[in-house]
Amino acid sequence: MTRVANENAGYSATNPTVSILLATRNRLPYLRAALASARSQDLKRLEILVSDDGSIDGSVAYLADVSREDPRVRFLTGNPTPGVYENFLFMLGLARGEYVVFLGDDDLLEPGFVRDLLAGFSEPGVVVSYGAFDIIDGDGCPLPDATGRMRTFYGFDGTAGGVQRDARYVALRGQLWLGACLYPRRIVTELGFNTAEDGAAADWGLALSVAELGAAYYVPTIGWHYRDHGHTASRRNLLKNRQGAVDVLRRRSYVDPDLERLRTGRLRRELLLLASRQVLEDTAAARRTLASFRANGGSRLEARHLALSALAALPAGIRVVAIDFAERFRASRHGARG
Repeated sequence: MTRVANENAGYSATNPTVSILLATRNRLPYLRAALASARSQDLKRLEILVSDDGSIDGSVAYLADVSREDPRVRFLTGNPTPGVYENFLFMLGLARGEYVVFLGDDDLLEPGFVRDLLAGFSEPGVVVSYGAFDIIDGDGCPLPDATGRMRTFYGFDGTAGGVQRDARYVALRGQLWLGACLYPRRIVTELGFNTAEDGAAADWGLALSVAELGAAYYVPTIGWHYRDHGHTASRRNLLKNRQGAVDVLRRRSYVDPDLERLRTGRLRRELLLLASRQVLEDTAAARRTLASFRANGGSRLEARHLALSALAALPAGIRVVAIDFAERFRASRHGARG
C-alpha cells in the first residue's frame, strides 16, 4: 500500500462536498500531473471522477491502478458521446458532490484550490466561486508575460478579492474560466453546456447563464495553472472558439445599460478576433464579420485599438502567427502598390 492509500484508509466518498471532474484523452504525461494535483487537495470530503474518452497511450491502465490505490478516484470509461463537453456532462450525471470543479487533463491545481473557493459559498447569494490563475508552458514553467497580458485583458488587476455582487460583470469581462471556477452541481446540471448554440464557447455560455442567478466570489490567490502548449483545444480550434464567443454574445442582451455596453464592447472585440482568423481561410466571411463589427458600433479607430489590445493578450505562439500574418499582409499591399 502506498502512502496515499494509507492516508485514505477507511475513507468513504458516499457524501462528498466537492467532485473534481477530470476529462482526458491520450495525454498520459500531462494526465499524471493533473491527477496528482487533484489528489493533493487538502479537502477531506472530496471525490475525483476521471473519464477517459478512448485513450490508447496507456492512460487506461494508469487510471485503473490509481483508482484501486486511492478510493477518492472513480475511473469511468462509458462516455457514450466523444468530446470534452460531452465527457464533462457524462461525469456531471454521476457526480455526488454538492459542488463541482472541471479540470482539464493538462492543467494543474494548487493544494488549497478547492478549499479556498469553497469558502466563497459561505457568503449569501454566491452562485460561483472563482480564483486567480496563471499560464504555464508545456513543461510546467510559468509564463509571467503571458499571464500579465491575460490579467490586463480580462480585467483581473482591477478586481478586488471577495464578493462580486453582480456576477454578470465579471462573466462578461471573461474572468470565469471553466477550470478556475467552483460551481454548485445542481445549477450546472440544470443549465449544462449548450454546445448546439454556443459551440466551442459553451463553457463561457454556461458562465454567463450562471451569472444571471446571483453573485460571484473571487479568490485572488493563484490556485489554477492553465497550460498553454501546442496541442491545447484552444490552439487547435481558434476559429471555432472565436465563432462560439460571438454567438454567445449575440444571443444575449441586457436591460441594464452598463451591462449592455459591456456586452457590445466585448462583442466588437470578439468580432475582430474572429475576422483576424477568418482572413486566413475565408476572406468573404471576414468581410461579413467586419461589417457586423461596424453594425455593432465599431469604428476604424476602435478597430485599431481593440486589435492591438487583443494581440497583446494572445499567448506567445498565437501572437507570433498573428504578427507574421500582419507583416505578410502589409508586404502584399506594398507589392500591389508597386
